[in-house]
Amino acid sequence: MTIMAKSGNIASKGCCLQGKRIVVTAEEFERSEHRGIATYAKALLNSLKEKGAEVWLLSELDPVIKYGALRRLPSQTRELISSSYVLDGLAIGATDKLWSIERRFPWIKRASNIRKTFKKLIQLLTIQRKVGKSHMHKIELNKQFDNPYLRIERLKYLENIDGIICVKNIFRRSQWLSMSKHLHTISIDLEGFDALFITSPQNITATGVTSVVQTIHDLIPLEDGNSSPEQMISFTRRLQACNSNHRLFVSRSTAKKYHQHIGTYEKSTQKPLETIIVQPPSLQTPDWTIGSSNTSSDLEPCTQWLIPRGRAEKNSLSPFRYMLFNSSVDPRKNLLFLITAYIESNLSCQDIKLCITGKFKKDDYSKRVQTMIKQDSSILLTGYVSENQKLDLYLNAMALLSPSLVEGFGIPVLDAACLGLTALASDSDSHLEIQAMEDFADWVVIAKTLESRDWAIAMQAISFKNAEIVNDIRQERKRRLRRYNQLKTKITEKFGEQISTMVN
Repeated sequence: MTIMAKSGNIASKGCCLQGKRIVVTAEEFERSEHRGIATYAKALLNSLKEKGAEVWLLSELDPVIKYGALRRLPSQTRELISSSYVLDGLAIGATDKLWSIERRFPWIKRASNIRKTFKKLIQLLTIQRKVGKSHMHKIELNKQFDNPYLRIERLKYLENIDGIICVKNIFRRSQWLSMSKHLHTISIDLEGFDALFITSPQNITATGVTSVVQTIHDLIPLEDGNSSPEQMISFTRRLQACNSNHRLFVSRSTAKKYHQHIGTYEKSTQKPLETIIVQPPSLQTPDWTIGSSNTSSDLEPCTQWLIPRGRAEKNSLSPFRYMLFNSSVDPRKNLLFLITAYIESNLSCQDIKLCITGKFKKDDYSKRVQTMIKQDSSILLTGYVSENQKLDLYLNAMALLSPSLVEGFGIPVLDAACLGLTALASDSDSHLEIQAMEDFADWVVIAKTLESRDWAIAMQAISFKNAEIVNDIRQERKRRLRRYNQLKTKITEKFGEQISTMVN
C-alpha cells in the first residue's frame, strides 16, 4: 500500500486520533515466530494509524554499539548502525549474536555465556523501577532512507510505525519483577506521548500519558496444571497490574474469568475503562483483489505445496482436497487428538489430506506428534508459513480444523468464518462467541473433543458436503475473497472505534 493510499484510508475512516502520539509494546514482534498476539498487535497498529495517530513501538532490543572500534565512528554513522541492530532484531527475532572469535573457539563462547549469566543476575538484583529519558534510545523511522529492512515481509507492520523507543530489557525486567512476593511495576517516562498500549499483560505503567491500556487475551497459564509455580505467580502479578489500567478483553470468556479470579482492586479513585473487543481477522489479502461489492479477482496459489488437481504427489496438496490445521504445536491445541480423528476418518482413501502448519518445539509433545504423523503419508507438515502462504492455504482448503482445549479467542476460526470456509471447532466458549457473530453459524461447526470418533464422523460429513466445490475452483476462491474483504472491513472499523475510546 502506498503512502498516498494510506492517507486516503485515514481520511475516509475518520481521524479521531489525529494529533495523538501513541506507544505500543513490541514484545511479540521480537520473537522468532509471529502468532496470535503478534497478529492482534499488527491489527492494533494498523487501526491506530488509520485513525490518524502517530505510532511508536516500545522495544527492549539493545541499540548500543559494543564493539570498541565502531564507537569511534561519526555520530550520524553510529546512529545508522544502532538502527540496523534493532531492525535486524525485529527481522529475525531476538538472539545473541556471536563474534567471529566466539565461533572459532568454543571455550571463549562458554566463558562469554558465564559472563552473561552473572550479568543477568546482577541486573535482576538491581532492577530499575523508574525508566527515565536517559535510559531510552529513539529511532525515527521517518528519517530512514531506502532502508532494506523496511522491505521485508515480516516487518510489513513498520509501514504503520513512525518510530521505535528502545529500553534495554524492559520486558525482561517486567518478567523478573512479576516473580516477586508483592506486585511491583516498572514506570516509564513517556512525557510527550498521549497513551501506552500494552499488547499482553505486563507490570509496566507510564507517566506523562493520559491513558495506559492493557490487553488481556486469556488466563491459560493459570488454567494449565503443567505451568510452573513461577509462571503462575508471574502471570498473576502481571494480570493484577491491569487492575489500575484501562483494559481490552479479546472475548467475553476472558473478561468473565478475569473478574472472577483476579478481581478488580483499584488503586486510584478513577475507575478504569474496559471493553470486550472483536479483533480483525488476520489474513492479508492483496489490494488488487478487492473490487466492487459484487466482484473480486481470483488469486491463483503460488505456494509450493499447492499444485493442480490430478498432479498431487506425496508432499503436495490439491485445491479443496485437504483440511487445514493452523495453530502452534502445543498440548492445548489438541493436535494429537486431531491426528487420531483424521486417521479414523479414513479420508486419506479419498485423497483428502491433512495439512498441519506450525513450528515444532523441542519437547515431548512435538516428538509424539511427529512420531504419530509417520503412520500416515497423507499428513503434510509445512512448518512455519509466511503470510502469503497462509492466505493460499486458507483460500484452497476444504475446511479448517481447530480442536483446541481452551482459547482466548480463536483467530483461525474467525479467519475461516470470514472467508466462508467451513470450520470444525471445539466447544470452547470463545469458539461459541465467534459462531454467534454475523452469519458464522452457517460456517462454524462445533463439536466436543471427548471422543475422536465424533470428529472423524464430522470430518467425513464436511468432506461429503463440500465435494462439489472442486468443480469450480476459481469461482469459489473469488467468493471467499469477496466475502472476506467485506467482513474484514466491517470488523476492522468497529475495532478501530473501540480502541479509540481508550485514548482520553
